[in-house]
Amino acid sequence: MPLGVSAEGLVGLISRILAYLLVDICTEILIKGTGYLIVGTLSSRTSYEPDPEGYVVVITGFAFWFLIGYAAFYLWKTH
Repeated sequence: MPLGVSAEGLVGLISRILAYLLVDICTEILIKGTGYLIVGTLSSRTSYEPDPEGYVVVITGFAFWFLIGYAAFYLWKTH
């Protein structure tokens, strides 16, 4: 019985770590990374340097992925 309890705890710990990594990778790379690239590219002619942790970067990343998802759904439904 004690082995089963420790195995359940280990499985729970591993699943929490994997979930954290998945959320962290999704947030940091997909949303913030994309937003930083877009804002940095669009503001390359000005002296504005985007903050990688700023709200402009996050909102831009969310908007980009929303538009990609909307376009994919639209193409799927109309095809």
